[in-house]
Amino acid sequence: MKFLRPILSFILFWLLLFNFQRLLFSFHYFSRIQKEAGGEYLALFWHSLRLDFSTIGFFALATLPFYLFFLLAYGKTKKVAFQVLKFQQIFILLIVALIHCGEINVYAEWNHKLSTRVFVHLTHPDEVFRTASISNYIYFFLYLAIELLVGLFLLKKLYSFDWKTSLQGWKNAVVSILFFIVVGLFSFLTARGGWQPIPITINAAIFSHSPIINDITVNSTYFFGDNLILYQELDLDKYLNQTDAHEAEQFADSLLSYPKEHQNYFLANKKPNVVFIVLESWAAEAISYSGLCKGSTPHFDSLIKQGVYFDRFYSGSGTSEIGNSGIFGGIPALPQVSITLYPNKSRKLFSINQLLKPAGYKSGYLFGGDLDYGNIGGFFLDHGFDQVEDEKVFPSALVRGKLNVYDPDLYAYFLKNINKSKQPFIQCVFTGSTHAPYDIPSKWQGFWKGEESGFMDGLHYSDQALFDFLEKCKKEPWFDNTLFIMVADHGRSTPTNPYHYTSNFFRVPLLFWGKPIDDAYRGRVVHTIGSHSDLIATLLYQMGIKSDTATWSKDLMNPNVPQFAMYSSTLGYGYLDSLGEFFYHMDSKQFEINTFEKSLQAEKLKTCRLYLKAIWDKFKLL
Repeated sequence: MKFLRPILSFILFWLLLFNFQRLLFSFHYFSRIQKEAGGEYLALFWHSLRLDFSTIGFFALATLPFYLFFLLAYGKTKKVAFQVLKFQQIFILLIVALIHCGEINVYAEWNHKLSTRVFVHLTHPDEVFRTASISNYIYFFLYLAIELLVGLFLLKKLYSFDWKTSLQGWKNAVVSILFFIVVGLFSFLTARGGWQPIPITINAAIFSHSPIINDITVNSTYFFGDNLILYQELDLDKYLNQTDAHEAEQFADSLLSYPKEHQNYFLANKKPNVVFIVLESWAAEAISYSGLCKGSTPHFDSLIKQGVYFDRFYSGSGTSEIGNSGIFGGIPALPQVSITLYPNKSRKLFSINQLLKPAGYKSGYLFGGDLDYGNIGGFFLDHGFDQVEDEKVFPSALVRGKLNVYDPDLYAYFLKNINKSKQPFIQCVFTGSTHAPYDIPSKWQGFWKGEESGFMDGLHYSDQALFDFLEKCKKEPWFDNTLFIMVADHGRSTPTNPYHYTSNFFRVPLLFWGKPIDDAYRGRVVHTIGSHSDLIATLLYQMGIKSDTATWSKDLMNPNVPQFAMYSSTLGYGYLDSLGEFFYHMDSKQFEINTFEKSLQAEKLKTCRLYLKAIWDKFKLL
């Protein structure tokens, strides 16, 4: 029984700690859980057990060599062995606590558990420190201290290794090694979730229709470890193994082989200057034009009435580097993949400036933050932008937010760049005041009351800055010959939609505006379904430029265009067309949402998988 006592203490310790973490998370997000969870909260503690035990099994496998060292040790060596074993458990405790406390901090922004998406941010720690608010630091270190103190207390109370065996010499060695083998096999079995042919997955803990309840139930360390393996493998074939490559290629070709010619030209001038305004996180539901958030963007609403607005336009993913590559490169998004981080591949694809360069266009890109994030700056430099600038060009004395320059100051510098540009030009700016930590000037704070107040205040402020910039542009000689394209880099949660798996989370505004717009099209709202990757083909056709390089881009003004959008995250992928939408979780192999008729669900999932497989296979060949 003495051999079993430490093992039972080990299991009880981790079970208590995992559930304490769930209580801490629940305390932090109490109001949201109360709103979304219904009566399922207590049930999560039961449904969490299988993944918890699996995680403990992995911890046990990591601990067994140290434990065997302890069993075989004698005298002073036994004390050393005990200290080594104790240090190893404290180290695992620290890792587990860091993962969970990080998850608490990012959940409000990401709306899903901590994943390897964090590595994109951690490769540029300066961006992390500047994005985080003071409350983020306070909560992170406070909860980390609490979890470590609770963990150390439980270790002291439950770990009982201070016992002596009556066996000596070779008998102790034989029994210890046999014990090591038996417990090792049992730990392995526990880690894989049983004898069944397919090992346990996070699906074992998913039972609710409430995403936050499922996220609390799924063991945070298990999820992060599982996601880390996926990240390292970077092999979507693991999830698309039943999808035939040849069938996928044929399907994608047929889907994009629609009649290309049409007469829906909204540009009266085929060779305008082009100004891209990439609006950080401007979710379509958050702008007041949607009717859901009154007064948030009065100026943008008025611009919609003067331009051509696409109200069923979607970002390919939820991060800025993927958004930029989609907007400017026509590159569809893949789960787990940021193509900007693969310069050897992305360099083989074209971007919009390269397609306009033969027509004499000079190009520039400006951001008020750090373009090292996600290798966004590298992407634009690799694709031949004549000028790529970020926060380094702004005066150090300029008052700014933690993450980037305030939008008005960004626009002021951007206007100077445009004024120095020789026509025709393509000039691009990426805003930042709608990104966390939303540390906009104090006089602009307090506009929005309730959920997402920081973001909504930033949106209201950004709307005013955009209006002021355009008013100044009207006074410039190049204005009459300039097309403005306003589009968000990605969507996000809004006061009316916190769910990361709905199409509305990915829905973003796309507006063409300016004097080159034909009078007959002013105020036109286009309901065609499309995404970031479709912007290039739409623009090129309006400018009378033919190109076969934007392979995956669809012309959204074409009445024959297939109407669909695909979007992805680290968790899975979604699909939308005129008949419905779904979001499919790759690990749990189930739908987070599916509004298609039951008779269509299998067909639509296959459609999305074929398209995704075709894109993935092309990516591998780059």
